[in-house]
Amino acid sequence: IHANRSAFRALLDGEPALARLRQQREMRSELNPTMGYLSRWGDFIVGLSYLWEGQVQLAAKLLRPPLAQAEADLGRRSPFATMLAALLAAAVWERDQPAEATALLANRLDMLERSGLPETVLLGYRTMARIAVAEGAENRALELLGALHAVGVARRLPRLCVASLTDQVRLHARRFRPETCRDLCAQIDAVLADAGSPTGRRWRRSVEVLRELAGGHAAIAAQDWRRALEPLARADALAQELKQGR
Repeated sequence: IHANRSAFRALLDGEPALARLRQQREMRSELNPTMGYLSRWGDFIVGLSYLWEGQVQLAAKLLRPPLAQAEADLGRRSPFATMLAALLAAAVWERDQPAEATALLANRLDMLERSGLPETVLLGYRTMARIAVAEGAENRALELLGALHAVGVARRLPRLCVASLTDQVRLHARRFRPETCRDLCAQIDAVLADAGSPTGRRWRRSVEVLRELAGGHAAIAAQDWRRALEPLARADALAQELKQGR
């Protein structure tokens, strides 16, 4: 348990390789059912670390066996299997396999909404929204992003709200809607300025990347190409700092 917790903390600190190292140092035993379950949590964290870095092929390869085992042992709609499916769906979407990503998330978003870790909620809804955009179903994508925002409000996870609003800016920027993008950026600023939002360094770094991306896309929506460069460069620097290759 300690290995899993310390590995996850390393990942949030922007050290995915260290997260994997802390997992590899732990001896695992599949003979003990409890240790087998903890081992699968370790696979979850390692898979997330690969996805974090953008190594989607490695993530997909690693996540398939524990997902199959979790579905067999716990059921397809169990919270743990659903979270593994969200990670795998994000990985296969990045590999241009939207049909498999859709199948993995089918009839699972409600379980993510209720009991998924924040990162899996974000990846699940974002993946489905981006699939909808790719299919030309903009209204469906906006509906999914609105649902992600609602989950953030209901579970008091403001980062999910910021992520939802950022992806909405990204979507509207594709259609060059500057007023809508400015309004969404103002909503992001309101979330960040809210007295109830976290103030910790890790949380702030994670949302600053999103805010800079939103600012860059808002400038693109206004076709102010030069103004887009600075926030996108800052977003890139922050992502590199966190080793978020994805």
